[in-house]
Amino acid sequence: LVGALFTSNYTYNNIYLADLTGRIDGSSEFGSDKRWSMFWSTGAGINIHNYDFMKSNELFSMLKFRASYGLTGKTNFSLYSAKDMYQLQTDSWYPTGYGVFLYQMGNPNLKWEQTAQTNIGWDLGFFDGRLNIGGDFYYKKTTDLFTNVDVSPINGITSYIMNNGDMLNKGFSI
Repeated sequence: LVGALFTSNYTYNNIYLADLTGRIDGSSEFGSDKRWSMFWSTGAGINIHNYDFMKSNELFSMLKFRASYGLTGKTNFSLYSAKDMYQLQTDSWYPTGYGVFLYQMGNPNLKWEQTAQTNIGWDLGFFDGRLNIGGDFYYKKTTDLFTNVDVSPINGITSYIMNNGDMLNKGFSI
């Protein structure tokens, strides 16, 4: 596994906030055409409590809104799943020599699982920070999940791995 990361953030007057991250990853666990993938995220926020007109406010010690979106990836399978694997059969001798059999059928089309996530949130602080509350709406969708697919055992194996699933999580937390 090899990767490169770029990250930056910016703030103006501690009111306006911005973040940007980019990452490129490569892994030999995938098929030769799918080894590299780019992932990134961006976010923005605003600290309303830092505006001049809010500084004399005695109720809010923090009033912040924020939002972010990003794409991440992962590997989640055993090593060499993209490759056919053979095993030497040394316990029997055939007229032509030892036998070799397929014990893992590889999938050279395996690619990175990818998760796209959106968060929208707020943070409130009251009475000089003695009471704090925050909330987030999140929407998280993972595509190309790794799944084991059953195959006919006629070729000596019963399953192989492929990108064949999606998952969605969404909700609100306080």
